[in-house]
Amino acid sequence: YIMTQRRPHISMPLKETLSPSKGCYVCLKRQGQLRGCFGTLAPNLPRLADDIVQNTLMAASWDSRFLPVQAEEINALEFSLDIVEARTLISWPDDWDTRQYGLQLRRRQEVLATLLPDLEGINNATQQYQIALRKAGISFGEEISVEIFTTHRLPASTNLPLHPYR
Repeated sequence: YIMTQRRPHISMPLKETLSPSKGCYVCLKRQGQLRGCFGTLAPNLPRLADDIVQNTLMAASWDSRFLPVQAEEINALEFSLDIVEARTLISWPDDWDTRQYGLQLRRRQEVLATLLPDLEGINNATQQYQIALRKAGISFGEEISVEIFTTHRLPASTNLPLHPYR
């Protein structure tokens, strides 16, 4: 996609393997530093394989924190995939294990901030919540909904079942 501006083709066996519809997040790293991340808690497309492709392209091209990935960067990127397994709407001040649970803040239907589980430097639920508030640019006490979720993570060192750039 980076070089051709065309969506990669997914082979039929892979589509069937990744056919259950689930939310997912794709994160890109270069030399251990985040280079892009994009995803959703709920699926947007009929098959997980299609959401993985879409979220990979969005992480590479549309993460507003970064310039789009350039062709010369592709071979230096590491990919990780988080497949959303379970979601729970909670009321604060609950406590949860931040290694197991990610956090999403919403106001009505608008997603304000999302933090994946097991992020380096986040050690407890209060810290995770405060970081999400800062990320969203909202004050403590504003009316928002808080959802925690678990994921199954394929780490960056693992070859993903889908690697649209190679």
